[in-house]
Formats: sequence, structure tokens, C-alpha cells
Amino acid sequence: MRVALCLSGITGASGSRKGGGSMGENIHPEIGHSFWKSSLLDHYDVDVFLHCWQPEKGPILDFLYKPKKTLYEEQMEWHPKTGDWLKEYNYPLDTMEDLLKDKRYADLPASYGDEVWDDLRHHAARSRSRWCANKKVVELKKQYEEDNSFKYDIVIVSRYDLWFGHIFPLDQLEKGYFYASQRTNGDTLRDDHEYALQDLLFLGDSELVDKFYTLYDYIPDYAIESPKAAWEQMERFVGLDRFKFFPWKFHKEYQLLRWKYSEKQLSERTRNPRIEMVIFDLDGVLVDACEWHRIALNEALLNINNYEISLEDHYKEYNGIPTKVKLQKLIDKGIIEEDKIDLIYSVKQKKTIEIINKNAFIRPEKVELLKWLKKQNVYVVCFTNSIRKTTMLMLEKTGIVNLFDLIITNQDVEKPKPSPEGYLLALKYFNVNSNKAIIIEDSPRGLAAAQASRCKVIQVGSPESVNINLIKDYIE
Repeated sequence: MRVALCLSGITGASGSRKGGGSMGENIHPEIGHSFWKSSLLDHYDVDVFLHCWQPEKGPILDFLYKPKKTLYEEQMEWHPKTGDWLKEYNYPLDTMEDLLKDKRYADLPASYGDEVWDDLRHHAARSRSRWCANKKVVELKKQYEEDNSFKYDIVIVSRYDLWFGHIFPLDQLEKGYFYASQRTNGDTLRDDHEYALQDLLFLGDSELVDKFYTLYDYIPDYAIESPKAAWEQMERFVGLDRFKFFPWKFHKEYQLLRWKYSEKQLSERTRNPRIEMVIFDLDGVLVDACEWHRIALNEALLNINNYEISLEDHYKEYNGIPTKVKLQKLIDKGIIEEDKIDLIYSVKQKKTIEIINKNAFIRPEKVELLKWLKKQNVYVVCFTNSIRKTTMLMLEKTGIVNLFDLIITNQDVEKPKPSPEGYLLALKYFNVNSNKAIIIEDSPRGLAAAQASRCKVIQVGSPESVNINLIKDYIE
């Protein structure tokens, strides 16, 4: 299934529940993108097309969405007392005053208040700006289809500043139909057809989307109210026999960011973007295996070299580093001979496997934590200084190996911790920015590596503290 996502307009404003992009501070594009990503982009084969009235947002939009085609331009001046923009777009009326004098004035609700003329001008200009932007972005999509001789299976046309609570159920849509969500009065779906459409999200068959978004060309024929204009255009060019309501309720499954969150919350989310990845160390974080490695190495050293590392030296110098690095330190100190390193290493690994099989057990709180993160659409990664064989055995014995999206061991990097190489590899693999990732570590070397990656870092003292409560506030 090939999907096209067409977004247009401005990236959103936080200061007005009634609309109007100039009110309040701009919503950072990363916030809206995080919801499009978690609800659609991560789950389907999606090509993105972007129009934006804020050309200064172009670089960040390109970085976030990686669009196929774009058009970034200055906001057109939809001035209520001049007809210049009307002439540019072949609008048949000379001025906004002419537009407001026709019968459509009567279609607007009385709730517009005493200053109805100003409200009408503002509302009409906003509506036309929206339909113009929609048309422009759909034309980008259409041109791409023509250039590549194909049609998308599903086209979604919407805006940047929406919140979604679920993954798009695209596999439930019927082919050959045009969809829009149904407006509600509270929890009750509206059945007054002319105002039943919620005008923020349209999707469906590519050719029907193309027909619907000729709406801007026929604005003189329709009501100023966007939902009613949308219904009239749908009846005229799509047809009721090819129209269905999308099974999402506005306010329930999706809504405007500025309605979902307060201006303060949006500002905080801009400073603290949504977390997309959590990376766990293994020993001392997910399992209490540090002691297992210490015991296994000491048994190998005693059997072959009649030496063991004291508990004090272990925590002072050897904790959290790969076994081969530990053995090299012992060679440098003259404690063991170099020709014994392979034998000691081999015996140590066998001892480690024996201890893991004997002592590892399923920890329900870890299973619960990782499953919860998956439900939040967060990538789950493990990066450890252990080798892959013992890593996979520990994760398997603790019942969580299949819950990871990526597992990185010391055999997957050139430099183990305290180098951040493994953490940077995980970020690159999933194309996640460091400010959207959390690392959970315990040892000094692990913490140094985590901090060098520039991710958010949570230090823990033992695996017992690693549960949902540890990171819930960072995710929600």
C-alpha cells in the first residue's frame, strides 16, 4: 500500500482555540511531526508532500519529514479591502465586500456576535487561505504521480498541528472511497449533513482527492463555513455513493494541538520534545549480572593463573569494561602472561554461561516496562559491553529478548564504553535525534558514554529501580 501524506498551511499556533495563525507563539514543527510519525509514518510506506506559508520553516520541515516535493512561500495577503489576490487567482468577485454581500451571509450562525462583518472577513480569508494551501499541496502530489506514472492507493490531506491517539487504520478503509471524519456535539455525532464534516482531515482514493481539492476553484459557489463548503464540494465532485465517514471522532481520536494542550504545555513540549527511544545498559540495569561476570572471571583466573581480582579493585578499576580489556590490564601489570589470555577468556565465557543458566530469571517489572514502551511507540534498544552470546542468553532467560528493536554488543562497535559509539549507532539506525532519546545506565564508564552521546541520561543504582515509574514522566 503506497500512501501520500499532504500537509499544508502554517505549522500551528498555540494561543487561540478559535484559529488564526498569528495568535500565540508558533508551535514547533517537531511536536506535530512526532504525532504524525507515531500514528502514520512509522507504520506505512508513506511519501510526504509539504506546502507551508512560512518559508523560514522549510529547513526543519525538510529535516523532519524528508518530503518528495515542497512549496514554501510567504503567506498571501488576504486583505478584506483589496481585490488583488482575487484577481491573481481569477476570483470572479472584485473585493471581499462583494463576496460578503451574497446569500452565504445568511448561512453563518448568529453566534458570530455584534462585530459580524469583521468576523466574516476574518473567517472568509482564513477559509480561503486553507483551501488555497490544500490545492497547492495536492497539486504537488499529483505532479509527482504524473512524473512517475502511478497513483497512490491512499492520499491523506491535513495540517501540521494535530494530535493523534491511535495508529491510522488504513487497512480498514475500502478502496475507491473518499473519507472525512464526522463532527460531534460533545460525544454525539452530528447528522445535519451540511455541517457534519470535520474539515481538518480528508483521505482516500487519489483521483477522488484530486477532484475534491478543486474546491478552491469554486469558492464563489459555496458557503463561507469550511465544513459546509466541504460537504457541498463532496456532493458535487465526489458523490455520496463514494463517500464514507472516517471512523475517528474529533476530540477523541484526534484534535488540534492547541485544543489538546495549553500554551504552557506546548511551550514545554517544544523545549522537551517527545521521547522516541529508550536505550538500556544490560548489566546492573536490566539484570544484576555484574557480579556474575566478576565471579566467572575470578574462577577462570584462579584455575589458570592462581589469581583473583579483589572486590575493591573490581569496582575501582574493572567494573563495566569488556573481559578482554580487563585481561589486557592484567597483562600490562605483569599479573598474567599474554599467551594465557585466550584460555582464560574461553574459560571465563563458559563459566559465565553456566552462571546465567543457573541464576537468570524472568523479572515481570522489566517485561511490563518494555511492553509499555512499545505501546507508546518508543524504540527499545539495549547497548552493552558484553559479547553477543552472553547478552542474548541473559535477555532470553529473563524473558525480554523479543521486546527489543535493536541489540548492540561490544562486538558491534570498534570502541566499547566509555566511548559513545554504540549509543550513536542506535540513534543513527532509527534516525532519532539525541534530544529525543533516554539512556539508562549505572556504571561510571556507561554514564560517561551516555553523557558523551548528548542524550538524556538516567542513572540507577540497581536493576530493582528500573520500572515504568522510573521513566513514565519522561514519556507521557
